Amino acid sequence: MFSMRALEEAHQEAVKPQEREHVTPFINQQPHRYRLANVAYASDQSRYRWTVDTPDDFQLISRMLENLIPRKPQFSLEDALDLMKQFPEWAQLNAHVEQKKLTVTQTKE
Repeated sequence: MFSMRALEEAHQEAVKPQEREHVTPFINQQPHRYRLANVAYASDQSRYRWTVDTPDDFQLISRMLENLIPRKPQFSLEDALDLMKQFPEWAQLNAHVEQKKLTVTQTKE
């Protein structure tokens, strides 16, 4: 989760190619500037790939949003999980996509 301010700052200030492709390295490498924490959910939901890196990812997220937004524009994680229980076959739309490995270089300050 990132604040809009942090995303704007990353967009304006990131210069390295990996920082331009993914905002996470830019933000994670500046713990003095951003409050970093892990937010763990009660159970492991990593079987779901809810990102938009490929056309198949986009197809899944589009289906989810087209279903959720008309009924509940301010939907929650639980709403999304309930939707996936209702349509378990949707998880197969992007199940074959392998997550890119993110290379993070440590910087000394």
